[in-house]
Amino acid sequence: MAPRTWKCVPCQKTFQTTQPTTRDPHCPKCGNPLTLLLSPTPRLPIPQPRTPRPKAPASAAASPGRNEPADSLSVVSSSAWTPDPEPAPSPDTVFQAPARYAPGLMDPVEPPPTLLRSPWFWSSCFAVAVTLTFFIVFLAYREGRTADAAASKPATAQATAPATLASAMLPTPDAPPASRAIDLLALIDLARDTRGGNWHMDNGALVSDASSRALLAIRYKPPREYDFLIQFTLLSGDNNVIQVFSVDRKLATFVLGGWKRTSSGFQHLNGKPANANPSTVHSPALHNGDIHTCVIRVRNHSIQAVLDDQPVTSYDTDGSDLSQLDWKINGQPLGIGSQDTPTAFHQIKLIPVDLK
Repeated sequence: MAPRTWKCVPCQKTFQTTQPTTRDPHCPKCGNPLTLLLSPTPRLPIPQPRTPRPKAPASAAASPGRNEPADSLSVVSSSAWTPDPEPAPSPDTVFQAPARYAPGLMDPVEPPPTLLRSPWFWSSCFAVAVTLTFFIVFLAYREGRTADAAASKPATAQATAPATLASAMLPTPDAPPASRAIDLLALIDLARDTRGGNWHMDNGALVSDASSRALLAIRYKPPREYDFLIQFTLLSGDNNVIQVFSVDRKLATFVLGGWKRTSSGFQHLNGKPANANPSTVHSPALHNGDIHTCVIRVRNHSIQAVLDDQPVTSYDTDGSDLSQLDWKINGQPLGIGSQDTPTAFHQIKLIPVDLK
């Protein structure tokens, strides 16, 4: 038996013994238990190359003594190679799952229930899903039809009732609704649109002076058919008020109370002024201080002037024979003015005519 080394820690003395002990030994000096010192692990021998053995003579090779088991073991024991200290497990060893596997991972997997493997089960599930889908679509379609029917009934009633009322109140081409009027007075900029005379604002009214050509251009392109309305008061003087309008891009002028309030009419018709053409009239009378309303009604084939709801004059034309030679507004489609008569313009409006 290899000697073992014991050490007494308090005494710092070591003892060796080769005798087996049934209990831990004690220090013979102090009586304290001894501590077994483990011998260092012996180093494995370094493999050495085998020395070639001399070949035996043929007579020795044929000798049956060379094949004895004892001789074979002696050859193996003399080799410098050592066997594997950890032999392979025997066939009877039970395999243990490594610790990295979770419990139950190596357990056999149980097959799914018979019901889930049945094709009839999945066919039934598909049929139920299709039936529910069609039912939901049917409910949505039915609710939509009901909502449309409920919404269409009030709409029909409302459309029917106002249709009768609107048909009774539909304006004729000679009188478009005033609610659609466009306020042209708000579009005028005196610094930009003045073409003659001196103008100023007074209590919301646009006032001209006594110039011989007090003229303002209005920057608004009218439709083909419209009403051009002005509400005005003659403050002093004894001459006319004018309205410049356009018919299919042709400019013309309506002179009201021209030539010292002796003539009114459209100009120029085939180059003729308002006091010498088919539209010339010698009325109506105008008085200073009174509020008047004059409307020029432009239609596809005619033009008409109405003063205080009374027709003054009219002329059938498509605009081809109209021209504008006196009151120049530099290419703008509309304008107003006065001659030798200070005038306050309270309203200037354009009312489109919709014949649809």
